[in-house]
Amino acid sequence: MASCSAPPNQLNISAAQHNTGLDFPPSTDRPVAMSNNNASNNLIIAQRAVKQLRLEASIRRIKVSQAAAELRNFCLQNASKDPLLVGVPSSDNPFRPPKSCSLF
Repeated sequence: MASCSAPPNQLNISAAQHNTGLDFPPSTDRPVAMSNNNASNNLIIAQRAVKQLRLEASIRRIKVSQAAAELRNFCLQNASKDPLLVGVPSSDNPFRPPKSCSLF
């Protein structure tokens, strides 16, 4: 892996590590000198990650079988009101083709 050249106070990130999709710098085996700005950015990113994880952990979860049963019941209860299932009366349909008037 080829490393990008960077000033000594910044991390060297290889091309393979750069495209990981992670919001925080990859770990290194050697100590890296960080400026206060990099440390505060890392702290902010970590706080956002913790906030997101807490939000996801607080979501009420139900079993897939229960969700499927509720969805099925909802669909069956509202099927009579669905214009795609029962159709639209031609008198109420604004998209019907206009009738042409012919005398002969």
